[in-house]
Amino acid sequence: MSTHLDLKTLCLHVLDPQQQAPTLSEAPLPLAELRGELIDFVKRHVGQLLRPTETRRTRAANLLADSPLPKWRERALGDDASCFAVSCEMATALHAESPVIASTGVFAVTVFRDRESERQYFAAFKFRPAEAYKVQLTTSRASFGIDIRALDNCLPEPGEERLYKSALMPHPDRPDVALKVHDDQTRPEPAQYFTRFLGCARLETETAQVRGVFEALGRYAGGEGDTVDEAPPFTLNQDLLGKVPDLFDRLLNEGQPVTYTREG
Repeated sequence: MSTHLDLKTLCLHVLDPQQQAPTLSEAPLPLAELRGELIDFVKRHVGQLLRPTETRRTRAANLLADSPLPKWRERALGDDASCFAVSCEMATALHAESPVIASTGVFAVTVFRDRESERQYFAAFKFRPAEAYKVQLTTSRASFGIDIRALDNCLPEPGEERLYKSALMPHPDRPDVALKVHDDQTRPEPAQYFTRFLGCARLETETAQVRGVFEALGRYAGGEGDTVDEAPPFTLNQDLLGKVPDLFDRLLNEGQPVTYTREG
């Protein structure tokens, strides 16, 4: 799934809001010396961000005027040393923005290339380590059995919710926006500290935007005179909703001009 991705630089730091400062590593990880399984682990996480999905947790975002991300990205794309310096700045900035109730986590910054699209990306992740349990087969001369071993500080597998927070720039599918942001925390607080750190504003998902269009059309069609807000609620067919983007594309590319008027 992620064989088309080439990692250029990977930097790791530890963020613990209970401490005065983040624990910064001394250098980028030596990718050439890492086991292939570790490289694949990171690639699978990166590949999750490239998937063309938008959910309540994963959304497109636009930059605010004072966002540090563009300069961070520009510097990080230079070389390993520059990327490492940026990662240290980002870790320090995120630590300063994090509330004391935020989870301890591993903060990763990476630059990678997608060979399929020939695009270079800048990404940041916060992983939430946790205890994991593995069932192990035990054997002896006369018998065998199973046992459970507990492992501390295990990083989540791709797809698990403990990915926690991430940002990818540029957005892989939408040239009209700046980046893609994932946050497992969906309540306004404490989730907002991550978007404040990035200097961005998350957008509504495309599905939610289409829903809003249909609800507005329903209110408009059901209203009388100027009392549009008092129109009966519009019931949306979920199956139809999934087909709306393709329908709009066909109307724009193939259809005849459409004029909307209210009768009566």
